[in-house]
Amino acid sequence: DTLNSSHNDSYGGGVGASYIFSDGHTGFSYKGYDMEYGNPIENGAYMDVESDRYNYIFQKDNLSSNISGFKFDTSYTEYEHDEVESSGEIATQFLRNTYEGKFELTHSLINQTKGVMGLDFGTSRFSKEKGGPMIANNNSKKISLYMLENFTFNNQEITFGFRQGFVKFNGNDFASDDGCTVDYGEAGCEVAGGVENSTSFKDSEKTFQTSNISVETKMELRPDLSLGVSLSHIQRAPSYEELFAYGHHHATETIEQGDRGLSEERSNSLDLTLNWVGENKNITVSPYYTRFNSYIAMINSGQTQKHMHEGEDESEEISVFKYQNIPAEFYGLELQGDFALAKHYKLNIWGDYVRAKNRNGGDLPRIPPVTLGATILGDWGNLKSDLSMRQVFSQNKIGKYEIKSDSYSDLTFHLNYQIPSNKSVSVYLKAENLLDEDIRDHVSFIKDKVLGGGRSIKGGLSYSF
Repeated sequence: DTLNSSHNDSYGGGVGASYIFSDGHTGFSYKGYDMEYGNPIENGAYMDVESDRYNYIFQKDNLSSNISGFKFDTSYTEYEHDEVESSGEIATQFLRNTYEGKFELTHSLINQTKGVMGLDFGTSRFSKEKGGPMIANNNSKKISLYMLENFTFNNQEITFGFRQGFVKFNGNDFASDDGCTVDYGEAGCEVAGGVENSTSFKDSEKTFQTSNISVETKMELRPDLSLGVSLSHIQRAPSYEELFAYGHHHATETIEQGDRGLSEERSNSLDLTLNWVGENKNITVSPYYTRFNSYIAMINSGQTQKHMHEGEDESEEISVFKYQNIPAEFYGLELQGDFALAKHYKLNIWGDYVRAKNRNGGDLPRIPPVTLGATILGDWGNLKSDLSMRQVFSQNKIGKYEIKSDSYSDLTFHLNYQIPSNKSVSVYLKAENLLDEDIRDHVSFIKDKVLGGGRSIKGGLSYSF
């Protein structure tokens, strides 16, 4: 009943300081963490992840009668990810350095209500330092202008949003390790772990321009009932993985094949929000529909490649997943409700449903199943508790070559007691998966190999300052 290589070891922290002056502030912060966690699908293998993030912000308010605020926010992040074999050899190591910045004005230049105008920019560099080929080294630059404005028309408030973006990628030349189409030891695959078949790519530059527009409004149907309506057109540039990945991904045991010819993701959406507010209740139902003319999907091609892990005698057949532009549609709804039951008790209910289809035929893979949940919360001042039941239904609307997942019930209980003599110290108890159900996350690539945690009970002390 123990899952091999399922450990998780992490530590981290942060520090920051700000100087507050008349009508503004400036400050600097640092946050870092180091995490090592096992890879259950390869006994003894693990991931070693480190991240350091530096952030600086400057904000000045009340600049003039029409400009109520100016903000500059910038950050630099260093991220290192090692995928380590059971022998201790690094199978894959990659580094990513990212710089991002933002200038933003809060104003009333266009009308009397507050609006926001801003400029986002940033650069990123990805490099693979060790291990077999998986993804080409690449760098990117981005910049975008955006605005969010409120207007009133015939006593109806309308919010208009717009963002115009530009992204440029440069991908290095690259030769992948495509593994073998036959078992190692047969003709053409005599050398275990060798690069038997490969696909080569030349240096390439890709540029994308994206336009995003949204319009939303809220209408009062009656004093306790309102309807929000939002229309949007969204475009998204492909990520560097979707463009440049082409090889064996050890963490998910898949072959990922990006496409340097991908176009932008483009969609049109309609979102409705029905909100019912009463003396002891607040209920929100949000149906939505999104139609993609171009959706970037990671699809199981039905093809396989054979790869051999370090120290193994037989090769393993691994599925090939390809990034593709396809037409698609998503629709569903989200439910949220809060109810006051008695003086010390509240009830919270929630749920979500999503249906995703390839408009060329079939269902899209790794789509979350229907989920319903309820939580009873108790509050007696220093003592607080909650009891939650989450019902996740089976998912059989699946993509080609995908495995369905079964339903499960997840019962959790939390208890927290704040010591009266020292308000900064609390004693807590957390009990999760009390029914000891078999939990498989349908969106995971390794759900057939890895279960979620069984019943667990944890307790401890919490000190805040």
